[in-house]
Amino acid sequence: MAALALGCGGRVLSEPGPVHEGKGQYELRIEGVSDDCTPPLVTGTVGPVLVWVATGRGADGTERGANVPIFDVSLAPISAAARADVSLDEPIEYEVAAWSDCPGAQLRTRMTPLFANGERIDLELERTLTDTTACDVPLAPQGACTSRRILHFHWLRACRDEGGTSDC
Repeated sequence: MAALALGCGGRVLSEPGPVHEGKGQYELRIEGVSDDCTPPLVTGTVGPVLVWVATGRGADGTERGANVPIFDVSLAPISAAARADVSLDEPIEYEVAAWSDCPGAQLRTRMTPLFANGERIDLELERTLTDTTACDVPLAPQGACTSRRILHFHWLRACRDEGGTSDC
């Protein structure tokens, strides 16, 4: 059976089967769409990662969300986050100020769900960095830039929590 993503009222619908509830192991591959950052942000095969998925959220009980790794090592001091909470149904956008070694810099992030089912989750991640002229961070991009990538999470297996430990 082929998978098909359909947009309806801003929601991402997909076949076959619903997303997996709870903690799971996924294979992550990051596809570069466009990137004018120097150095460019991370792309390629990352390997196995953990993803937490929650369903049945919202007033009507149909919203889905996840906590995913976003792998922006060069932006880590600016964004202060290696993971992000995302909606699997609606785009999320936010902006954060930089840290003390990068006064004035701003990082805007937009995460748009493209596809979510029992086999995979695809999220578009767009990040725009501005006002980096006063930055004193060796790994950070040199100057303002925008990067668009697609994070492809392919389902591997569920993780059990027993006695406070995980089998993943």
